[in-house]
Amino acid sequence: MKNIPTDLLRTFVTIKDLGGFTSAGELLGRSQPAISLQVKKLEEILGVRGRMID
Repeated sequence: MKNIPTDLLRTFVTIKDLGGFTSAGELLGRSQPAISLQVKKLEEILGVRGRMID
């Protein structure tokens, strides 16, 4: 079992709920590039490659 940082999970769920990286960043107080980096980090931890939402 992998330990996934809570902030990365929160970012992922917010992207899913709001339908995009930009709106998730606005809600979480981060820039769109910062959100993208968090998703990349999550993908690396899980060993998967996702597809862009927005």
